[in-house]
Amino acid sequence: MAITLLLMLFYGVMSIQAQNGKTLTNGISSYAGRYFLIGFMQNELIVLPGGIRLTVHISTIRPTTVRIAGPITGPSQYLQLAGDTVVELRFPADKLEMFESEKIQSRSIEIESDQPISVSGISSQSLSTDGYSAIPVSKWGREYVIHS
Repeated sequence: MAITLLLMLFYGVMSIQAQNGKTLTNGISSYAGRYFLIGFMQNELIVLPGGIRLTVHISTIRPTTVRIAGPITGPSQYLQLAGDTVVELRFPADKLEMFESEKIQSRSIEIESDQPISVSGISSQSLSTDGYSAIPVSKWGREYVIHS
């Protein structure tokens, strides 16, 4: 009986906390930043019919101007994004996906904005999808651990 009462009290307090509408953060993701360098590793050894689709998603909670540059964009391209927006950009896999290793390649995309944004990348083809949240350059470190 006492355990049931404690559980009811605990869930009641948690319910009240969840319903009060207070947010502990400023609404900006810890992956948000203003400058990103991103790329796409090889998805599969064999490209299946339908090909590989490379997409980049950029999201913002504030109105912002985004600059995108890379080997396929030529001069920088600018996007005006309204607040609370997500935009999807598609890129050709043959120009950006890195098929060779241990070789310097110009296959990155540079993304810069005047307000914090979040960036994610997706590489997909039939039966295989890879994705990641990009880390802003300002949050890069010098020590890396790969968990695979």
